[in-house]
Amino acid sequence: MIIGTTLLKMAGSTYYSPQFSRGGMGAVFTVDVTNWVGGGVSPKLIIGVEHRNLEDTAWTTLVMFADINADGTTSATGGPIKELLRFTYTFTGGVATTGAHVNVLAPQWRPFN
Repeated sequence: MIIGTTLLKMAGSTYYSPQFSRGGMGAVFTVDVTNWVGGGVSPKLIIGVEHRNLEDTAWTTLVMFADINADGTTSATGGPIKELLRFTYTFTGGVATTGAHVNVLAPQWRPFN
């Protein structure tokens, strides 16, 4: 069994996770990156969490992770959280074959922000 998702820079478009409902007013989000494949000039994976309410027509950034350029685990804390969330994944620098295997852990929800 393989857990996680493998992402490649390819043309450089942003990847979006499926949207999901909040489980608290604040959260700690954790991402485990394995099998990092760099190449080219200063490759980085930029991961963010966006949120919106049901009636909103646009997503806004809740939190951004530190830029990723190697295997490892990183966390980011955000709040207050709106009703819906999604992750964004964008590669900068590097080449089309720059990539990483990403495992997003379940958020650690908090009743407060």
